Amino acid sequence: MAPDFWAFADAGKKLADLHLNYEQQPEYPLKWMVQPDMPLNWRVEKMKLSRDKRQIVYNELNSL
Repeated sequence: MAPDFWAFADAGKKLADLHLNYEQQPEYPLKWMVQPDMPLNWRVEKMKLSRDKRQIVYNELNSL
C-alpha cells in the first residue's frame, strides 16, 4: 500500500461528499460584476482567472 494512501482516501471521501451534497454547502459570498454600459451577454468563449487570480472572467463583460 502507498505510504500516503489514507491521505488520498480521506481527500476522496471529502470530494465525494462535496459532489453529492453540494446543495447543502454554505454559499460563498460572491460579488457579481457587470459592465453597466454594455448589454448583458452570457456567451462564454473561454473562462479564465483574472491576473490577480481573485475573479473568474466569463467574457469581457461579466466576471465573478
